[in-house]
Amino acid sequence: MMKSLQALAFAMAAIAILPGTAKATLIGDEVTISFQSRGTTISVTGIAGVDPLAIVVSSSANTRFDPVFGESFIEIGFSTEFFSNAWFFREEVLVFSGLDWGESGFVIGATMIETVSDTGLIASDLIFTANSVTLDLNGVGLRNGETVRIDLVTQHSPTGPSAAVPEPASLLIFGLGLAGLAGVQRRLRKGKVQIAHQR
Repeated sequence: MMKSLQALAFAMAAIAILPGTAKATLIGDEVTISFQSRGTTISVTGIAGVDPLAIVVSSSANTRFDPVFGESFIEIGFSTEFFSNAWFFREEVLVFSGLDWGESGFVIGATMIETVSDTGLIASDLIFTANSVTLDLNGVGLRNGETVRIDLVTQHSPTGPSAAVPEPASLLIFGLGLAGLAGVQRRLRKGKVQIAHQR
């Protein structure tokens, strides 16, 4: 009986650990970055974390966005050689699309963190859908060397947004509870047998 309880506990631990090994990440995902300005769009598509995905806004001033992708964040570096070392935007947006974590996840929220607080970016400048994030740059001024980080809140499911997936820790706790109940029941039976033999 003890061996079967150990086997049950081992099986529940294996079930709890296995789903956690496949970690979702943007790195390696095919993404498209687009800079849209007054009817003109500049786009680049590539593999996040592998291909250089810089968007050059102005080649004469070497003004560009250089994004860095993490598991669930995008850090956007800005650089310019414009004479004032700053660039002011009007009616422009920067769009990151194809953010689907290898078709297994989707964005359910986003938070923006600025390294410098006077860029003019506010929370409502960040717009997201299930697989894209748009940064509205209208009225924003960025200086050379500034970065903006967008942390994405995501949900991962191989069957889409409506599928509920149990957490591995919950399965482990449930399995350990069952094993504990079986152990208590076994001790109670064993105690009754010993009492019967003593009489």
